[in-house]
Amino acid sequence: MSPASPLLAALLRAALPGLRTLDLGPPTLFPWLPDALCGAVADADALPPAEAALLRRFRHPDGRPLVGFDPAADAALLAGAPAAWGDAPERLVRFAATPPPSGLPADALLLLPTDADLPSGPPRARILLLLGAGEAVERHDLLVPPARLDAIHAALRRAAEALAGGAAQGGRWSARALAIADGMASVALLPEEGQTHRPPLSIPAAALIHDAPAPAGRDGLELPGTGRVRLLLGAPPAGRLRAVLRGEGTHRAALFGDGRRLPATVVEHRSGETILEAERWPPGGAGVPVLGVAVPAPAHAVLLRLELLP
Repeated sequence: MSPASPLLAALLRAALPGLRTLDLGPPTLFPWLPDALCGAVADADALPPAEAALLRRFRHPDGRPLVGFDPAADAALLAGAPAAWGDAPERLVRFAATPPPSGLPADALLLLPTDADLPSGPPRARILLLLGAGEAVERHDLLVPPARLDAIHAALRRAAEALAGGAAQGGRWSARALAIADGMASVALLPEEGQTHRPPLSIPAAALIHDAPAPAGRDGLELPGTGRVRLLLGAPPAGRLRAVLRGEGTHRAALFGDGRRLPATVVEHRSGETILEAERWPPGGAGVPVLGVAVPAPAHAVLLRLELLP
């Protein structure tokens, strides 16, 4: 989990309009970039059979499986096919491990671990992103086409300055940009006095990655009375989690983290919504955290949204 992931997502979103992200495993930018495509692993065949069977059930909001479980769709995505990316004007691929696969589109932006080797293929310039995370500083390396280095560096600098200015009322922030050498530059966004950028996050049901038999509709994601719906939330920093429900039997709903029931407070609102709040998320286990939401039969309820709070 990356404490700076909310700040990293905010910086990229502000600097790169129309950005669509492929967030490969375990996800770091999702859910802070809710429309990101996710893949829990680079090689699904290397997973234990039970874990592979669980992850194979999940679907993105548009119905496609997690990246790694559909070779044809994966090939189109990694080759940069416009339809696979929803015709996004800006594409970014984040890898949690190196080396990245070969054959990536020459115009795609790559977000790699610190000091990662450059992938094979066309040359790429490197922008070092230095982000405050409490008392620490995280570094993320953004690889860009050399011809776009100056423009993307300038866009990141402006975005960092705007974020620092907007956060000034909550404390002192520092935003800096340096051109270090040919083919390399840096952008730093550092909250002072140990602050961390952690805004509340509300994710509508229609944007969730889940294993329910049907996609979410206008009224939310239907919860079957005979079992639970499982959802992927990436690896957000630790905080409180709320599931907001509506319908029959919601006062008896339950939350599960990695298969174990989570202590949760149930609050019923006059609006007809029921909120289940778990004090701490993620649950702390290894791998990609899986959230389960269940209501007992014969209840008929829908999940409206999830909220992540500091």
